[in-house]
Amino acid sequence: MVEYSSRYFQNSTLLTNGLSVSRSHPHLSHFELSIVHIVLDIWICLSNGSQLVNILFTSALRCRPRNILVVNICFIELVIGLFVCPLYTDSLLVTNWRHIVPLCISFEAVFYAQTSVSTLAVIVLLVDRFYYLLSPRTLGLTWRWAVTTLLVVLPWFIGLSLVCPLVVYGSSAELNKDTRSCQVIWRTKYQTTTVFISFFLPAFLIITLATISVIAYVILSILDKRHPSVVSTDCHQEKRDSLCVILLASLASVTLQFPYFILALIDIFCEDGERRSCNTSESVWSQVMLANIIKSGVLPLVWLAYSDIRRGFMCYYRRSRPFSSVPSSEEEIVYRSKSTIL
Repeated sequence: MVEYSSRYFQNSTLLTNGLSVSRSHPHLSHFELSIVHIVLDIWICLSNGSQLVNILFTSALRCRPRNILVVNICFIELVIGLFVCPLYTDSLLVTNWRHIVPLCISFEAVFYAQTSVSTLAVIVLLVDRFYYLLSPRTLGLTWRWAVTTLLVVLPWFIGLSLVCPLVVYGSSAELNKDTRSCQVIWRTKYQTTTVFISFFLPAFLIITLATISVIAYVILSILDKRHPSVVSTDCHQEKRDSLCVILLASLASVTLQFPYFILALIDIFCEDGERRSCNTSESVWSQVMLANIIKSGVLPLVWLAYSDIRRGFMCYYRRSRPFSSVPSSEEEIVYRSKSTIL
């Protein structure tokens, strides 16, 4: 017999199930939360979009391989702003599912796939920055771009190939005529595996890489003080920026998503046939889901830890002089991509 989980926690209409029956104006119950989601959705699109414009339309930025990894993550986070958040907000406003049923299961698949690809993309960024901390000038230009291309494609390939089959074969959707909600029915084993693969396993790797990077940075800093080497100030600045990005990206990716997925995991393990041994309120789910979505709006701010990206924004929004007219001390950092192969 196929084993199913009766909690439809990942469904986009989760917050409206069973809440609208006793209210004369049910849409008001989630109106404030919907406004928050709309504002957050606009911010996600604008912040990630502005990072894409800043990097891709500035030659001094797009010629640096590590910035291409940032562009990749921005594209991934736009999936939240363009698909997941609008559908989620729509279900809050109308308190029912007014779209076709296949779109409901698509929401489920896109949410898990986006989480997996995004977290894996952060991992490859951490790997790239960790490698730079250890050996800033090892790779030549051709090999550097070849490795960067691989790091861009790898998260998409791994994330989609692992998560999508689990969602397709492990879940189904049906429309509840009583509550007018689209309910996603999971096979418990598939659901547990999807939660682990999409978040917990990558999150463990992120924490491990971040810890190793900090230890390596401290050790290398001590060795450099004892045995000073002829390394430019720009290289030291890039290493500090890299460590800052490693820590901030790890913090945002793990802490903001952890509450949602730990509650999801607890909810699965609490299931015992038709009887529930524990129950999480809709208000708690709304808060952890909000934190999960906020991650997509926080990561664009993390990339400002890179001094060249930060200066790119300053030049763009202040309509100041182009990079070619920046004082030589700063201009040198921006154009060091050809010498340090960052």
